[in-house]
Amino acid sequence: MTSAPSVRLSGPDLPQTLLIDGRAPVPLPRGFHVAAVEPQGNGVRLDSVDGRSMAATPGQLAVFSRLLSAGVDDAHDSKAEAEFLDRPFRPGPDTLIPELLAPIEDPVFGPLTVQPPSAFGSTIEIEDARPLAPAVPATDHGFSFEFGSVSRDRLADLLPPARLMLSNLASIRTRAAEFVWQQGRDEDRAGTTWEAFDSALVLMGVVVYHSGDFGIELHDVTGQCFGDGYWPHRLLRRRHPSRMGGPGMNDGVGRTGLEPVTGGL
Repeated sequence: MTSAPSVRLSGPDLPQTLLIDGRAPVPLPRGFHVAAVEPQGNGVRLDSVDGRSMAATPGQLAVFSRLLSAGVDDAHDSKAEAEFLDRPFRPGPDTLIPELLAPIEDPVFGPLTVQPPSAFGSTIEIEDARPLAPAVPATDHGFSFEFGSVSRDRLADLLPPARLMLSNLASIRTRAAEFVWQQGRDEDRAGTTWEAFDSALVLMGVVVYHSGDFGIELHDVTGQCFGDGYWPHRLLRRRHPSRMGGPGMNDGVGRTGLEPVTGGL
């Protein structure tokens, strides 16, 4: 019988990481300051200095999860902690508990089953979501719609606002293109009209994060609008601070909430 990988703590001081045999180090959220790591079942129990505990397997702990970076989101630490504390409730390569894999039937997305997170941190991916939003300009292969690393319960929280966002996706794409147009213009492209630029940018993908933020990926069908990796491909939306405690997402793209990421993906 194969024993579970060893899980160790980097040290007592913040910032901390978990060191798991055969896996990349796992950053721990600052809000969950770990005092001890103890074996429990086929995994470990993490005891925090404030008296809280969580138990998970190495496969549940060692996942990649996308969040807005701390540089653009002042609520990053609390979101990172909420995401981390959700990990014991997700399936993993070493944890395929039937309750965690039970599908959710959604009136718009259809049946959805949370899978162990992929290398890119997705637990659900709809490869071609064009039938869900046929009015949105997309690539010849359509556009993907993904949910990041989430548990079944968290997915249930995110589905209603995700449906709302989906219903407004055409205007979100337009407003995102406007943001890129305003932020990325330079004199070399002064002759490009807004109409030509807008028609060149089609939707390639949407990702809903555990936090309720979401990102969209735009594709330039002409190959001329994004020069040498300097124009943003992905735009991220931060929820309004007044709604940070809830499960919802804003249904639009606000300029102050976007984080442009330059270069290819």
